[in-house]
Amino acid sequence: MWTWQSRWAGWWGIFLVLALSLPGPVTMAQESEAIKTITVTVLPRKEGVKVPLLTKGDFSLRLDGQRQEILSVKTPRDSVPLYLALLIQDDVTARVSNDLDALRAFIRRLPSNAQVMVAYARAGTNEIRQPFTTDLERAAKSLRAPNSTEAAAPGSPYQAVIELLKKFPDESDVRKVMIFVSDGLDLYYGLRDSDPTLNLNLQRAINKAQQKNVVIYAIYAPTVEPMAGNILAVGNGQSSLVRLSVETGGEAFFSGRTFVSFQPYLREIERRLAHQYLITYRATRTAPGFHRLRVMTELPDLRVYVKEGER
Repeated sequence: MWTWQSRWAGWWGIFLVLALSLPGPVTMAQESEAIKTITVTVLPRKEGVKVPLLTKGDFSLRLDGQRQEILSVKTPRDSVPLYLALLIQDDVTARVSNDLDALRAFIRRLPSNAQVMVAYARAGTNEIRQPFTTDLERAAKSLRAPNSTEAAAPGSPYQAVIELLKKFPDESDVRKVMIFVSDGLDLYYGLRDSDPTLNLNLQRAINKAQQKNVVIYAIYAPTVEPMAGNILAVGNGQSSLVRLSVETGGEAFFSGRTFVSFQPYLREIERRLAHQYLITYRATRTAPGFHRLRVMTELPDLRVYVKEGER
């Protein structure tokens, strides 16, 4: 007689055979490991200190405090291709127009394997004057004077940053850099929420840049907006640019509340580009969410600039 006990035994046998025929379970480590590549900049902490050429053994990398395996390091001598986007807020002061030749000269001095994009953040959308191109002369000539009118103001400068970040390639074995000329003030949600710790657009821009591995250098220039002279607005704008840059591995540049010249900032950016490394590592993640990144070197008097992490 076919009883429920014999039926259960039959089904259990089938289940056991199927289970034994399946591949072994995937471990948490296998699920959470990924090969990642990041850009770091190594500079001296003091004037006059020479930066040696670093190798894989000179770096250590931690993710959420856990040491990660570094697989390879590409040095400044390896001629890693560079994608550089220049984004200018279209309502910045007309003083910026007087120093465009410095920007043109900077573009012409870039490595021959560099690809350059030129864009203006304006009302409604970004104006792409020049998509990524290896024709540095063409990119330099695409620069124009900003409109310097309130009507040209973007709804949110950080939404403009996000849109431009989408233009960068997804490939990991290249350097990606953005130079952002802006007052940094985002009034999309009002003056109170323009605080860098509250601004949602700023946080989204940081998240996107970290995800795409784009280093952002910000250059402060006041706009023609009525808020340009407001001390709180200037402070929020500059602090937002600092946060955007530092958390993506870059730097923000400004002198007080005005704009004088691009030249000292561009010289410093050139120096940093000449000291960039591309580090590939095996990332072990244990949970979804933000993972804090730290890259160090034991060589004395050197500082490593890198994005703070990513989601």
